[in-house]
Amino acid sequence: MSRAALLLPVLLLAACVTVGPTPVSSLPWHQQGDRLLQAGDFEGAARAYERHLADEPGSPVVEEKLKTAHGRSAHAWAIQALELAAAGEAEAADALLTRAETRAPWAAAVRRARNELGDRVDQSRRSAQLRSEAEALMRSDPEAAMDRLAEARQMNPGDADLVRLLREATLRTDAQLSARRAAAAWDRGDRDVALRELSHASFAGTRVTVAEVLLARIGRDLEAEATSGDLNTRRAARQTGVEAGLPTARRQALRELLGEALAARAGDLLATGRPATAALLEIERRRLGIDGATPALDAVRDRAQLEVAVLPFEDATGGDVDGLRLARAIVNRIVEDAGGGGLAIRAFLATDPAVVAARPRALRLSGRVTRVRVGEGPRSRSRKMVRVQTGVREEVNPAAAEAAADLDRVEAREAIGARELEDARDELSELESLPHVKGPRGKRIGTARSELEIAIARAQIRVNRAQRRHDDLAGEALRARTRVSTTPTRAEIPIWGERARSIVEFRKAATLTASIQLTDGSDTLLDAPVSGSASHDEVIADALPDAGLPADPDETPDDAEMARRAAEHFAGLAAGQVRTAAIAAARHLLQDARAAERAGRTDDAAEGYAMYLLVTPEVASPQRADAARALRELAGVSVAVRTGDARRNR
Repeated sequence: MSRAALLLPVLLLAACVTVGPTPVSSLPWHQQGDRLLQAGDFEGAARAYERHLADEPGSPVVEEKLKTAHGRSAHAWAIQALELAAAGEAEAADALLTRAETRAPWAAAVRRARNELGDRVDQSRRSAQLRSEAEALMRSDPEAAMDRLAEARQMNPGDADLVRLLREATLRTDAQLSARRAAAAWDRGDRDVALRELSHASFAGTRVTVAEVLLARIGRDLEAEATSGDLNTRRAARQTGVEAGLPTARRQALRELLGEALAARAGDLLATGRPATAALLEIERRRLGIDGATPALDAVRDRAQLEVAVLPFEDATGGDVDGLRLARAIVNRIVEDAGGGGLAIRAFLATDPAVVAARPRALRLSGRVTRVRVGEGPRSRSRKMVRVQTGVREEVNPAAAEAAADLDRVEAREAIGARELEDARDELSELESLPHVKGPRGKRIGTARSELEIAIARAQIRVNRAQRRHDDLAGEALRARTRVSTTPTRAEIPIWGERARSIVEFRKAATLTASIQLTDGSDTLLDAPVSGSASHDEVIADALPDAGLPADPDETPDDAEMARRAAEHFAGLAAGQVRTAAIAAARHLLQDARAAERAGRTDDAAEGYAMYLLVTPEVASPQRADAARALRELAGVSVAVRTGDARRNR
């Protein structure tokens, strides 16, 4: 075979390889534009058509093709601008749409995009304006703020902060409506409703503006009423001010006005021979926290107290108890109880017959001790097993193993996050390497494929998300490594055992029983046995050094101490029964007052009712309610004491 025959297949193969489409760059400009337009590179096609028209101006066909390329570029940019606007990037969307308008202002898609974008920008600006106005009106006019926020939410329903502000405006509006209802009730004189509504006129613990204005008016009205009103008016005004929550200065002014009226009225009553009634008003004034002289209370103090003469107890046990000491314990307990309020009782030890004779109105308390017993119960012995540490052993710290396993899991997630970040970056780099045109500072100003710009933006979002996840995982891994490095690999585990401890338990008890009698002249107010008791539980145990337990010695009180404790308990019980029975002694005051009222001696009756209120404890009862009512009707004096009268208590 000849050499030419051998080369022929090679030449044919080379010819087949080199034959193909003509490169775009070697084509005429208008043909390059056609190819680029067909491929979707609208900007590249436009540049090619512009070069052709620069060389050969006046071609209507190429000019139409150039217009088509500009229209398609502008259409792509308009779509991309709307997507940016939907993502909240209004400025970038506006800039991109402006460029589209410079390319093809006649394009219908561009005009529609401008209208839609304008609506969105206008809505965003209007929503921001409405929110700003609502925040400014939130305190002064929450109803107007609520209307603006509702309108703003229609424009931007996904804004969680608008929902929060709308909720606040709604609650403030409700509080403002309560304040308006309170003002209307106050104007028509329904103060109970006004105070109830006013208590609801606040938001987050602070009164709304309308409520503050109303409260200031209530304060002025109450002070004006109190200044020109009588005692009852001032008392009611001060109570209303307290319930309304007036400022401290206004409440103090009302208190001072009430104090002046109480002092003046008490002075008038004392001057007209009614010191008991005056004393009630002086007590009320003192409870307001206003210091001052109490001449009426000083004048009736002795008469307003019940006296109890406590005689030394008779000992029928053969010397097991000191009767004088027991009587003294009862006196001390009665005095102590009287200091806590309630029935005014003055107790004294009646060891001097002359002192007793000088106080004929004093009640007499006597008693006879019939039994004193002190003894121990049976002793129970037991052995209690106590947990003690007998040694230690070392073993692998489970916390270290757990920390290492946690680190492995975190590092595995960190590696996955790193790969995801790397993949996202590679995808972004690949997209950015495609043909595109950059403007100043590297910013894209256009591309033949709007889909490419959108894809790059989405790839950048994925990179950002992957970067944040990678950073979070890196921080979690750092914390896991720190935990591994700070957790010891070996742990000392205590070895526990049991030791026996001997325990002795018993109870020591004491009982004192006596019969007591409380008399008022020839009347017996109390005649009953009273028993006082005391007990002590004792535990005796050996020391157990291994468990860190010291010895528990025998600390049982002696018989004298147990008897003293029983006597103290007896004194408390006896004093309570004496106070209860002594109330009956005060009933003669109520009976005498009623008798005086029936006889037409109104001044004496009023003083009797006042004395009964002074003497008896301030516990609601029908008798105190009747006395307060009678005092109000006979003398026109209302006293601020707890009486059981529902109207007075309210």
